[in-house]
Amino acid sequence: MLIKFFPNGKGAGAGPVGYLVTREVLAYDSNRDLIRDADGQPMTVIRDPLPEVLRGDSTRTEALIDASRNQWTYRAGVISFASEDAPTEAQQVEVMNAFEALAFAGMDSEQFDLLWVRHSHEDRVELHFCTPRLELTTGKSLNIAPPGYRTAYDSLRDLMNKTHDWADVYMPLTPLFHVHGWGFPYAATMLGLRQVYPGRYDPDTILRLIAAEGVTFSHCVPTVLSMALDHPICPQTDLHRWKVIIGGAALPRGLQDRAAAAGISLHAAYGMSETCPFLTVADLSSNDPEMQAQTGFPGPLVDLRVVTPDMQDVPHDGETTGEVVARAPWLTQGYLDNAQASDELWDGGYLHTGDVGYIRENGSLQITDRLKDVIKTGGEWISSLALENIASSCSGVEDVAAIGLPHAKWGERPVLVAQAAKDADPDLVRLRVIEEIQSRVGAGEISKWAVPDEIVFVDRLPKTSVGKLDKKLVRKDISTRSDFKS
Repeated sequence: MLIKFFPNGKGAGAGPVGYLVTREVLAYDSNRDLIRDADGQPMTVIRDPLPEVLRGDSTRTEALIDASRNQWTYRAGVISFASEDAPTEAQQVEVMNAFEALAFAGMDSEQFDLLWVRHSHEDRVELHFCTPRLELTTGKSLNIAPPGYRTAYDSLRDLMNKTHDWADVYMPLTPLFHVHGWGFPYAATMLGLRQVYPGRYDPDTILRLIAAEGVTFSHCVPTVLSMALDHPICPQTDLHRWKVIIGGAALPRGLQDRAAAAGISLHAAYGMSETCPFLTVADLSSNDPEMQAQTGFPGPLVDLRVVTPDMQDVPHDGETTGEVVARAPWLTQGYLDNAQASDELWDGGYLHTGDVGYIRENGSLQITDRLKDVIKTGGEWISSLALENIASSCSGVEDVAAIGLPHAKWGERPVLVAQAAKDADPDLVRLRVIEEIQSRVGAGEISKWAVPDEIVFVDRLPKTSVGKLDKKLVRKDISTRSDFKS
C-alpha cells in the first residue's frame, strides 16, 4: 500500500471531482500513449468497472471547492494497493478511517468534507480522495498536508502494511560489492521493508527462504535466477508473488519464458558500475512480456541519448541504432590514475556506455549489444544478443554465448557456444537452433550473415565473480580448442 498526495490544486472543483467520478475518459495504449482516431482526434473509453463513490457527495465537494477563497482550493491524492495486497472491504474501510483520523485530527466528521472514490484496475484497487480547502474558525484554511506531512503519512502507511502484511519482503540476490547491491538495500531500509539475506546464493537456500519468509521482491543477474528455476524443489515452491528485476546482463527470452511459467513477475533494468547503478528500468506496472523485457525508460534526472560516432542523435524510431550515452548527477567522473580513459569515457560531455541500442517512439530504450561484442561480418553488424535470445528460446539450451571469431575472408564469423540442458541431446539441440535461426532469416528478422558457422557445446560457460557471462574467457577457450574448426 502506498499513500500519494498530488500537488496543491487550484481552480474550480469540476476538474478534480469530475476526473474521479466520470464514466468516460481518454483512451491510452499499453505504452501510455494517447489513442487517436483516423482523423487524429483523441478517443475515449468507458471505465470498466465504473468508479464507486464510497464516502462523501461529489456535488457537495465540487461546490465547496468552487466556494473556496484560497489560492489553493483543494488537495487530492490516492491510496494505491498492489495486486497481491488484495485488500478486503473491511480493510479498505479501516484504511480510510485511519487516514481521516490523521488528516483531520481533533475534528468531528461534520467539520470537514472528504470525497472517497474507488477505482479498480484489473486486479488493483485505488482509493482516491479529494478535500476542499475550507476556512477554519481560526481564520486559516484547512490543510491536510502541511510542511513535514510526509513523515506522519509514511508512518500510517508502514503501520497498515505491517498490520496486514502488504509490504514487500525483500531478499537481495546481488552482492553488496556489485555496485552497492544495485542500491536496493539502502532504499529497502529507508522504506522500512523486512529484509532477508541468504548468504551464499545457493538455489536450495533461495527457494526455501522464499517459501518460509514470504519473499516478494529480489534482483539478480540471469545466472542466479536460472539456477533457482533449475533446482528440483522449484516446481513445488509457490513463486507467484515473487517480483524480480534482472540486470547485470541482458534478459534472455528463454529465461523470461521459464520464469513466467513459474509465476514470477520478471522485469529488465539497465546500468553499469560507472552509473552506480541504474539508468533505465522496464515498465514495472506492465504484465506484457514484450514490455517487461524492454531495457526500459530513463529514471528521474537521467539524460539518455543514442548517438552516432559524431554525437548526433539517431531517430527514435525503434530501429536506428547507435551508442548509448548518458548524464546524471551520480555518474562516475573518471577512472583512478587513468586520465586518458576518463577523457574517453566523457568524450563530448556525456558518459559513453559502450552499449549499442535504439529508442522507441515512446522513449523506451532497447540495448542490442555491447560495442565490443558486435560481430562484424561480410559488411554486416550482427547483434550477439539477438543470436543469444533466439538460441535460448530453443528447447534443450541451458545457457548460450554468441561470439565473433576471426575469419580470413569475412573479418569475423559468428559462433554459438552453448551449454545443453540436462539429458538433452546436443545434436538434436544443434538442429533446433539452426532451424530456428534460419526461420528468423527467412522472416527477415535477422541477416543471413547471422547464421553461425559453428555451434560448440561446453560443460559450463565461464562467469565473472558477479555471475555475468565472461565472453573474454569464452573467446579464449574456444579459439584454443583443438577440435574447433575456424
